[in-house]
Amino acid sequence: MLIYIAKRLMVALPTLLIVSMLVFGLQMLLPGDPVLAMAGEERDPETLARIREQLHLDDPVPVQYLRWLGGVVTGDLGTSLRTGEPVSQLIVQKLPVTIQLAVMSMIFAMLIGIPAGIIAAVRKGSVTDWLANFVALSGLSIPNFWLGIMLILLVSVNLGWLPASGYESIFVDPVRSLQTMIMPAFVLGTGLAATLMRHTRSSMLGVLSADYIRTARAKGLTGRQVVLKHSFRNALLPVITLTALLFGELLAGAVLTEQIFTIPGFGKLIVDAVFNRDYAVVQGVVLCTAVGFLLMNLVADVLRFWRKFRRNRAALVGGIIVAFFVLLALAAPILPIADPLATSWTAIRLPPSAEYWLGSDEIGRDILSRMIWGAQASLMAGVISVAIAVVTGVPIGLIAGYFGGWTDTIISRFTDALLAMPFLIMAIALAAFLGPSLTNAMIAIGLSAMPIFIRLTRAQVMSVKTEDYVEGARAIGLGHMAIMGRYILPNIVPPIIVQATLTIATAIIAEASLSFLGLGQQAPAPSWGSMLNVAKNFLTQAPWMAWWPGAAIFLVVIGFNLIGDGLRDALDPREH
Repeated sequence: MLIYIAKRLMVALPTLLIVSMLVFGLQMLLPGDPVLAMAGEERDPETLARIREQLHLDDPVPVQYLRWLGGVVTGDLGTSLRTGEPVSQLIVQKLPVTIQLAVMSMIFAMLIGIPAGIIAAVRKGSVTDWLANFVALSGLSIPNFWLGIMLILLVSVNLGWLPASGYESIFVDPVRSLQTMIMPAFVLGTGLAATLMRHTRSSMLGVLSADYIRTARAKGLTGRQVVLKHSFRNALLPVITLTALLFGELLAGAVLTEQIFTIPGFGKLIVDAVFNRDYAVVQGVVLCTAVGFLLMNLVADVLRFWRKFRRNRAALVGGIIVAFFVLLALAAPILPIADPLATSWTAIRLPPSAEYWLGSDEIGRDILSRMIWGAQASLMAGVISVAIAVVTGVPIGLIAGYFGGWTDTIISRFTDALLAMPFLIMAIALAAFLGPSLTNAMIAIGLSAMPIFIRLTRAQVMSVKTEDYVEGARAIGLGHMAIMGRYILPNIVPPIIVQATLTIATAIIAEASLSFLGLGQQAPAPSWGSMLNVAKNFLTQAPWMAWWPGAAIFLVVIGFNLIGDGLRDALDPREH
């Protein structure tokens, strides 16, 4: 085992080196000049030149990178350009906050997801199984920032049970700390609970059909003994390893949750640093997150996790939902609805009525009209982003899987590094570099999703290239391009289609997230994410402004998830 761990660590070293290059390169992507920000009103050339010399920003980029890398190796991550504090000190201050949030979120996820998965597996095919799968898909489809807004409205504003924001250290006031972290932890743990539930169900189903389980039943053991003593223990390993992987993702997933609840943790630190052009903090936080992700991957590898979870087969329902929104988006120009940009100062924040079916917003615009036109932005972002990811990722994965050797090694290490970079943080950085717009947001999301298709395509090619028909093509003298294009690519299309369908759902939430942060669709053009950004300021006066965009995102995303589940089951050769 120690030898295996040592080998995995050796493999991780080049990945970490690539991650460090990508992290350092983030400063080239972020717009603006930190020197101008530090100089304040002193913009004379001498002051700017002196600051550049002090920060070594006038050195060549390779020299800057090597100096920074040397500091990283010794534990020096640099100094914040805004506050002057050491980045390592900021991380030490903020990391415990996010770890507390992640641990509480994981507790919520395990308490909800694992029992639900066991019950769903034991009662396979029943109403309970269907309900558990529906709730799981709902958890995967609800954008956490919308769920957070709704919880603040219900639990804090209307009921007054818990504080809406803020943080208190658990070592200073444990009760107050738990009160401030319950809602954020529940929001962050919802999607994880759904994932754990589905993996637990899948693992339990595999164990329940084993011979030794039938033997246990034949010996007269009760159902509870069979499930808890024999089945669950043997199904627990993949669940534990999945938990290790998900815990690493929690550190990155806290970005929006901490922003919503004003929690001074890792996520809020990275968002503030991006918008403040504090390059050193961005580099340090992203590097630590990537290292944490790689460590959790190592834990998962040690536990030998390699298990796919089953998905339910409700493609028809998902198709109806998605078709409904697609038709609305296409028919928006001809529908008898109000102009989505038209304002009315006599109709400010009106509740749903016969005239305004979904109510009006803060400047009197019809929410229904903006919802319909906003569907165009979300659906277009999902489809085009995934198209960019497929067009760029599939050829690279095809080359890596087909040729192998050093080509595969280099591409795999680069892909590992990209996968170690938090998806949303990479998308935020790319969108900030390209500039706020829907087009640039789609490009950023597509490039951020590209590594998934590289990895998937590579794995599929490696399993297909040894088939007899491929060897026959080589024997008759066909070239590499002909073999890849005519024999390999057509046989790996089904899993790519399934992954593309599922990634569209992720891309739609990513576009909404970027628009929520002001990096996607720009006002006054309608977008569900930007509508939620405005709605959070009027939760007490006009809560309906937040209801409908979040519900639309949820329905579209769950629709694509259902379609992906159905496609996967339909294309699985074991089902035929």
